[in-house]
Amino acid sequence: MVKQQMQAGLHPNLYQAVVNITNNVDPSEAVRPSGLRVRVGGLPHLFSGMPIMLIREIPFSVIQMSLYESLKFFVNKSEKYSEYFYYLLPLLGAISGGCSAFLTTPLDVIKTRIMLQRKRTHRLPNIRSIVREIATEPSRPGDRFGTVQKFFRGGSARVLWISLGGSIFFGSYEFVKSKLALTQ
Repeated sequence: MVKQQMQAGLHPNLYQAVVNITNNVDPSEAVRPSGLRVRVGGLPHLFSGMPIMLIREIPFSVIQMSLYESLKFFVNKSEKYSEYFYYLLPLLGAISGGCSAFLTTPLDVIKTRIMLQRKRTHRLPNIRSIVREIATEPSRPGDRFGTVQKFFRGGSARVLWISLGGSIFFGSYEFVKSKLALTQ
């Protein structure tokens, strides 16, 4: 929550972000809340994006790991690619990460909107109302794909950085795993 709101420029520093969020202060109303301290009773506001984050991460992980293992199995069984097996693993990690990132971008957009809400209630955020808000907002210049595009905003950047991360993660994982197998 703090990271998302600071990235959106809603708070001048980390301390003010935590104070404003735990006191449920709209950042546009009070940039420097004088006399306010971190409110222990407001700590749950720091985690208001947690349910949707988990809703996003579970399908992301299932897609990424299943696709990676399937691609790895295909490459390992293929006579054409088997000699390049270890060299292709970072590419397979990038493909599986990128595909899972793209497919779960709508959940990421919803999560970001929930985390950037100005005022919080003590109830869990209403995902349905966030989806309705995104679907009915005006189109932006350059929108060519209608309502669906609204749920994929930021998708290309997300696919890029998660593809790079998948390449590094899976490539490193397989490298270390192969080196550890040699020592046994």
